[in-house]
Amino acid sequence: MSELITVKQLADKLGVPKSKVSYQSRKLDDSLILQQNGTNYLTERAQLLITQAIHDLMNPPTAEDVEKSC
Repeated sequence: MSELITVKQLADKLGVPKSKVSYQSRKLDDSLILQQNGTNYLTERAQLLITQAIHDLMNPPTAEDVEKSC
């Protein structure tokens, strides 16, 4: 079975505020978030998508990166 973790646990793992993870989780499809006893749990797919989104926000492409992609 896949590992489910809370928004707070993912925020702690990534070293970012819980609000950043919570904001990104609201952009995801409801099927990627499970709610049990009033607590939201993120599936592994949700964790991956949120991690990628936060990484992209914290590491925007440089001018050199843009030149390479053209």
